[in-house]
Amino acid sequence: MDRNLNRVLAVGLVSLLMLIVSCSKNSNEAQKDKILKGELKILTESRYQTQLKFAADNFAKIHPKVNIDIEVDNNINNKVINNKENAVDIVNIEDQNVQYFIDRMPDFPLDVTDEISSYKDKILNGKLDNLTIKNRIYGFPWNTCPKLILYRSDIFKKEGINVDTIKTWNDYIQVGKKIKKENNEKFLVNVQDDNNNFNVVLADQLGKSYFNKDGKVDFNSNEWIKVLDTSKLLYSQNLLYDVNSKSDFINLSKQDLAISTIADPSYIADLINSLQEAKGKWSVMKLPAFEPGGNRDASIGGANLIVNKNSKNTSAAKEFAKFLISDEHTQMDELDKYGIFPTNTDIYSLVEFNKNLAYLDTRAWYLFANSERKSIQTNYNRYYPSIKDNIKGAFSQANVKDTDSKLILESLQKNCENIISHK
Repeated sequence: MDRNLNRVLAVGLVSLLMLIVSCSKNSNEAQKDKILKGELKILTESRYQTQLKFAADNFAKIHPKVNIDIEVDNNINNKVINNKENAVDIVNIEDQNVQYFIDRMPDFPLDVTDEISSYKDKILNGKLDNLTIKNRIYGFPWNTCPKLILYRSDIFKKEGINVDTIKTWNDYIQVGKKIKKENNEKFLVNVQDDNNNFNVVLADQLGKSYFNKDGKVDFNSNEWIKVLDTSKLLYSQNLLYDVNSKSDFINLSKQDLAISTIADPSYIADLINSLQEAKGKWSVMKLPAFEPGGNRDASIGGANLIVNKNSKNTSAAKEFAKFLISDEHTQMDELDKYGIFPTNTDIYSLVEFNKNLAYLDTRAWYLFANSERKSIQTNYNRYYPSIKDNIKGAFSQANVKDTDSKLILESLQKNCENIISHK
């Protein structure tokens, strides 16, 4: 009896072991099937090429069977919209063009609501709202552009200026008059691009953008009048100096001709990379407010990865996008090397993120994070590309200096409404 029982137990044990081995083998085979592989093509503007290549190389260390090709085109909207057979797996597109792109290409974006759900509480300031249509999310916001004043701390110190006493734009104008009297440099350099233009940033401070929350053109307001009146005053005192690009600002800095500018983190990285000898001569501070105790924070711009739902490699594309948002080492390296500021606020808690930045001798990333957290959401819609050139003309130096602010805004409101009515 005992002998028979032992035989039964032995047979049962062998069967159990065989079952475990079989399950383990099947599990391993399943894991092999889940290994990411394939080719990904990412279309981006040139300004993001190096940063995306850096992230792709890091991703390849984890997923070596995924080959990522970065394709560059500075007219992405037309590239994809006019060439619908273009086999692009991911498009990297800036905030101001997202709504236009989704409207023109409704069959392109992949619904990634489920994939990004775990990040929703970590991404601030309406970044996901810009990618949301009928409660579904169609992209991964991976960087953002908070603003601070970047200034020559050595010159301010030489002139006996304590930046802690600068609370308002009127205070800053008085500082500019004092410095301009002693120096021939450009006091406040205005980089006229979509995201750093002086008027756009100041409007954001006051909770205004080109459109209101209902998607209507929104220039007829006291806030916009305050913005243009401030520009007018700076221009009239020869304190605001327009340039076309960030590169122009860097070139002025190399010649010791720039005193300050409104900057996002990429300006810091570019200064460090191109002007190492100026270490200790620059620092950052909050934007001045319009009145004592007013808002001093602003954030405009950023980029998003939109996955092509017709791609043969959507799994790999989604994993790359999630990696770019969440990988701490990649995020910190992108920030330190290129000034790419993360949308994922978990990164803001890292020890390395909160360290003193030696070049500026201050906790620069911490200050930018504060600006990002407290800034007011920018409203975009599908008509932005249609009206931006009209806005640029209305806000030109000559027009702002010589024309009443209210008249400029009334005319701009009518012109933009007319353009949109014919779309």
